[in-house]
Amino acid sequence: MSRRLDFGLVGAGAIAQTYAPAFEQCETARLVGVADSRAEAAAALAERLKCPAFASYQALGDGAKLDAVVISTPPDRHPEIAIHFLQRGVHVLCEKPFSLDSQSARAMV
Repeated sequence: MSRRLDFGLVGAGAIAQTYAPAFEQCETARLVGVADSRAEAAAALAERLKCPAFASYQALGDGAKLDAVVISTPPDRHPEIAIHFLQRGVHVLCEKPFSLDSQSARAMV
């Protein structure tokens, strides 16, 4: 059997909530942290998913060993967050829209 992939979730808003059932039921992926600049939102979702909460995406990257991260934040934040993780060798899955313009989209790929 293959090993589980360790995921981080950046963003704890309404869209991020839809990922909860997937992580709860998936045998090949494990959520190892939730980050949101709204600490109480991160804590609430992390408690539901039984994983640590982080007050920033940087803290998530520093505090958890990640194979991949799901970015579920407002689109204007996608480039900054995606580039942060990509530069550290972490795979990135990004909610749509991927980017607000072609220049930032190119920077992320």
